[in-house]
Amino acid sequence: MKNIRNIPVKRKIVFIFLIFLFILFILFAISFLYAIFSHSMGENQEGISGYFCEIVFRIFISLVIFIVLAINYFIKEKPRSIIIWWICAIVAFFGVFYLIRAWIFDFSYINAPKVVKLNYITFERDNIYEYSIVYSLIGYTEKGDTEIFRINSETYDLEKEKWTDDEFVSAYVQYLPHTGVLMNLKTFKENK
Repeated sequence: MKNIRNIPVKRKIVFIFLIFLFILFILFAISFLYAIFSHSMGENQEGISGYFCEIVFRIFISLVIFIVLAINYFIKEKPRSIIIWWICAIVAFFGVFYLIRAWIFDFSYINAPKVVKLNYITFERDNIYEYSIVYSLIGYTEKGDTEIFRINSETYDLEKEKWTDDEFVSAYVQYLPHTGVLMNLKTFKENK
């Protein structure tokens, strides 16, 4: 390893900046740990809190990608590995862009979310994950497309008590189109 005095000043500044970003990342991760954990346990899936948790999760994943790339930049074993690093950086850039753009585009829909009418809705609980529970609303649009929205555990319990499995239940769903966060749900029994 090189002596620290022989490292160029520019590289020292970049390294200090990365240490600063890493400390910010740790503070960010600790402060939003509750939001991420409650989101994975079926809470904070709907409304503004669901949108906020979606933002936190997407930024957290983006920061993890950025930090892994930054650390790998400084741990190069061979000069040829920089080519692989650049390929990974380009792929990561498009991945992070895709993660971030969804909640930025949905910001304009907060006050006026999209509305869809769903027929034959069902409420599902998915326990296949070890530490994560996913509650879902599944229904069919007028065109016959299947729509799936994540819901809170309270909404799941309330709607399961309200409707039996054999009833023809429909719903008006207000949602954010890019992240798929459900903003409002109104269920009703459809007369055949």
